[in-house]
Amino acid sequence: IIELCAGTGILSIAATVFGGRVTAVEIDKNAVQIMKQNLEKTDLECEIKHVDALYFQSPEKFDTAILNPPFGIQQKKARDMDFIIQAHELADIAYTIVDGSIKNQTHLPILLAKSNIDILESYLDEFPIKRSYPWHKYNRNIHQVMILRTCKV
Repeated sequence: IIELCAGTGILSIAATVFGGRVTAVEIDKNAVQIMKQNLEKTDLECEIKHVDALYFQSPEKFDTAILNPPFGIQQKKARDMDFIIQAHELADIAYTIVDGSIKNQTHLPILLAKSNIDILESYLDEFPIKRSYPWHKYNRNIHQVMILRTCKV
């Protein structure tokens, strides 16, 4: 399993708990430090790569990618689409948590299809997000998310 945009490693650690051999890829050095601290609290092992997920390369092909990329298809750089495409360069199946706004529900499937990526399953849910970045407006915000299971055609 490879986790792109691993952050503090919550998904990587969960996958490891369930028996996965995990490589976690994260660019933010502070998040990597927290991930290492989180792993130290367990007896689990996870390979950590401190690198930009969009440029990570591996000679190994992974069975599964998991990712919670920065939300947004309209961003000028590091769009969620770019991370999903990268995930499929590294793995056959990807599980992704993305912005579940109506706009994304409409446009993301079209963009994925243009990149020869099929949505095998899609699930909408609400996800509470605590303020953790300077641009967050609220101490706690409920955000609509889409959880996707995708494969490359």
